[in-house]
Amino acid sequence: MAEFSFRAVGHPRPQGSKRHVGKGVLVESSDVKTWRSTIVDAAVEALAGRQPFTGAVIVTARFSFCRPKSHYGTGRNQHRLRPSAPDYCTSRAIGDADKLGRAVLDALTAARVYIDDSQVVRIIADKGWCDRTVREGATIVVTPLEAVDQRAVPVQVDGAA
Repeated sequence: MAEFSFRAVGHPRPQGSKRHVGKGVLVESSDVKTWRSTIVDAAVEALAGRQPFTGAVIVTARFSFCRPKSHYGTGRNQHRLRPSAPDYCTSRAIGDADKLGRAVLDALTAARVYIDDSQVVRIIADKGWCDRTVREGATIVVTPLEAVDQRAVPVQVDGAA
């Protein structure tokens, strides 16, 4: 089966741990539910009747975030980045790459891109700034492992190559 890719447009949200609210009740952020729903909708539309992956897959997710206004100058420099603007998305408010990826994996399961997220044997997640002409979101690629030359991607387990 060939590689599958799509773009989900919206503000990426991390899927962290659930919060205990008492009497054995755990609650997760409503923000992540909206983001997962956005991913599911985009994936289902892009799938267009395609069957789910049944074997091992690699998931690549590239998250793009709009820079805050504070990264830009003022007045006639309002379209120029300040020299102090960070190159990388390291703000705690944006979230960890692994928790952003967790939301994607669960959404891909819900969209039936694959049967279960246990099929994911490799995750590549990165986050970056997008310019003002691009909407924030995520570009997601699911690649079946048989489509990848395993000799080109060495993985070491228990000291063996």
